[in-house]
Amino acid sequence: LVTMVAKSSLDLFTLLVITAGAGVSSDSHPVYVDFSEVSGLGIAVDFAHCDSEFYDTPDAVCHLDTFPQNNTLGSLLESTVQCCGFDGYFVFGECPGKDPAGQEYMVMNVQVCHTLTNQRAPKLAVTCSGLGIVRTFEDVPGEGNFGLDSRNNTVLIVNGSEFSDFCVSHECHPDLEVWTLSADYCDHVNISALYSDLRDLTPGSDLCCGAEAVLEISSAGARSCLDSGTLQRIEMEETFFNCDLTTKEHLSILEEDELEDSNATLKCVSVIIQEERVFMGGISCKPACGGAEPCFRFCNKKGSEFVNAGYRVTDRVFNLSSVLGQPLTDANMEYSLSGHTGCERDQQQMFPEYNCMHQVMFLTNGDAVFPEMGNTSLHYNQFCIAPLGVEAGKGDYMVQGCLPDTPVPSVKLRFYPYLLLSSVGCLTTTVLVYLLFPPLMNHYSKIMLNFSLSLLLAFLVLTAIQRPDMFGLSTTEYNTVSCRLLGHLNQFFFLAAFTWMTIMSMENMN
Repeated sequence: LVTMVAKSSLDLFTLLVITAGAGVSSDSHPVYVDFSEVSGLGIAVDFAHCDSEFYDTPDAVCHLDTFPQNNTLGSLLESTVQCCGFDGYFVFGECPGKDPAGQEYMVMNVQVCHTLTNQRAPKLAVTCSGLGIVRTFEDVPGEGNFGLDSRNNTVLIVNGSEFSDFCVSHECHPDLEVWTLSADYCDHVNISALYSDLRDLTPGSDLCCGAEAVLEISSAGARSCLDSGTLQRIEMEETFFNCDLTTKEHLSILEEDELEDSNATLKCVSVIIQEERVFMGGISCKPACGGAEPCFRFCNKKGSEFVNAGYRVTDRVFNLSSVLGQPLTDANMEYSLSGHTGCERDQQQMFPEYNCMHQVMFLTNGDAVFPEMGNTSLHYNQFCIAPLGVEAGKGDYMVQGCLPDTPVPSVKLRFYPYLLLSSVGCLTTTVLVYLLFPPLMNHYSKIMLNFSLSLLLAFLVLTAIQRPDMFGLSTTEYNTVSCRLLGHLNQFFFLAAFTWMTIMSMENMN
């Protein structure tokens, strides 16, 4: 029986390679994000291939034939800066893009400028001198919204205030369905006045960045202090706006009307810049899950699941208790909006039920341990869990976390596979000699033949485990079935080789 199994092992190994290869992912679906997230994710937008309307079809709401050749307010705006940088219009569209790691994105709500010959370009932002917020004039600007200042420079007038940093462009008005002007302007902020009001509102509170700086919070949740004059990042000797990950504190951004009711958990106050807004606020650190233990974070909103293109709404119920092997209630779970974790490096997505290198153990204190990655342990806010859609084909859930980069193999693991392949070549030669020269076959040589074949296949499987790239496979995509199959075959062939070695010893003794 062992002889028959050993002789058919090559066919089994071929099937193994096919099975493991089936686990290699070929997904290339772009991730959908809003334009406000582009800078935080480092996405380079390809404006030349944006999907945006050109208005050249007969049924176009605003046809190019009716596009105004000059600014509708005449000489008053002749020297005004064009938001597009040329005589054209802007429209909202979708644009492809890539981040530095090569991940493809589809960026939504992008303001795309068009020339009248259908060349696409980004809409230029107004340059604010000092701290200011770029705003869009909410109505259609008319003659009463433009005037001249004391230096005879054109200014934009909004609610009685004059703004010299502004630009204009044309757009197809969504309601009026005609070509109209649009204006963006820089609304400057008085930092000293805001800090004065903030000290009156929260006396005795620590300042997150000091009295001469502001706290910037990116769309991804990253926090940094900026000089209020130059908007350059500054380093603080002591920061009050970082909640302790190991004690599972949940960071909250409080606005002005919430400050007085949060004295118990208030860490610090500051003038805050967040998503083109400047406001008085503070940082509060509250216990995760309301203090319930253990506490696990979901990457998604409640009632959604992750698929190849991002998150979507679902009616499927995800049983976290069965996945973690712990009795949990809703009090032990927190839901997120963006899947952001407190990483100082890029996040990694892991699929424990699909990839054997992603195996994870969830501890009763809420930590996650990854045995195949050097027993790396992640705390609250360093990882999150997301249910997977069925079509993802990678199990029931995903873990997204701050894991270290894949370590470089040791010197031993780098040259071991070549030694193993050298042995495979010698063993193959031994098998061929016995098969090509039948007179050499006797009872002992048959035992030797089976021993050589078993050892050959054992070394071949071990090489596939250590260097799958030699067989056109990838360690990052070994699914759990392939991984277990490789392990069992390796055990079997080594046991078979030792068995034949024992038989050879008995034969020599007799």
